[in-house]
Amino acid sequence: MRKPGYKGFAALGIAILISFFMAGTALAGLSVKPTVIEKVLNPGDTEEGIYEITNMGEAKIEVTIQVEDWMERLFGKKDALEVGRWLTVEPNAVVLEPGQVAELKYKVTAPAAKDFTNEKVAQVFFTYSENMNLTSRLGVIFYLSPKKTAVMKASITQFLAQPDFKEGKDPSLLSYMTIQNDSNVHIRPRGVVTLLDQSGTPVRELLVDTVPGIYPGKSFTWNHHNDVKDLPYGVYKAKLALDYGYLYEQEAVMEATADLKWKKPEQENKTT
Repeated sequence: MRKPGYKGFAALGIAILISFFMAGTALAGLSVKPTVIEKVLNPGDTEEGIYEITNMGEAKIEVTIQVEDWMERLFGKKDALEVGRWLTVEPNAVVLEPGQVAELKYKVTAPAAKDFTNEKVAQVFFTYSENMNLTSRLGVIFYLSPKKTAVMKASITQFLAQPDFKEGKDPSLLSYMTIQNDSNVHIRPRGVVTLLDQSGTPVRELLVDTVPGIYPGKSFTWNHHNDVKDLPYGVYKAKLALDYGYLYEQEAVMEATADLKWKKPEQENKTT
């Protein structure tokens, strides 16, 4: 079976190089959390929160913080509203001893309705030096979306399911999916793959919760592993259902199905 390739998502590829989308991330001697913040606000609303940064190295470091508009990197055009008018982080510099933790306060202010017709995306960069010759820069992403104006439209354009057997490990289901986001906001789909036997009876429900954010107008191909123990060999139907409206308090689910042949690895089929 030919694996689908990554396509049409160079912008996110750039972002992933500088930003690791996990609960907390570390680059060399610095840890930052959270790495993804998603706010959905009404025009004029304000919220505050905390970034926690930790010096994981063995030397004192000075960290400087910059907030940058990410729309130009994503879409080739700067947002009409300067990023500093809707997102600030204070202080903008801090010195950390080894093992020291600091809390930085961010403040997000949703623009007036006339300036808030589209989603805003920023990267918050943390730059520091561990020695005279090396400077590191770590970026985490921040989304601001207008409340109740999200238009949800997305689809799964490709879905393949196949067994993945590796020596010394439990068998797993490998799901390939290509998602097209035609919404006017980013989406971060989550859901389940349900395995149905030939009578249509569900036999397994497997969580899918690691799909990255997908920007408006972009397509992204993703693969997902689920451990599957003690599933009898045979033919199944894999049904993928992804909720992509939950961030915006809307009901929006996309679905796709694929045939799954759950069979022994080839080496086990050989006679000796």
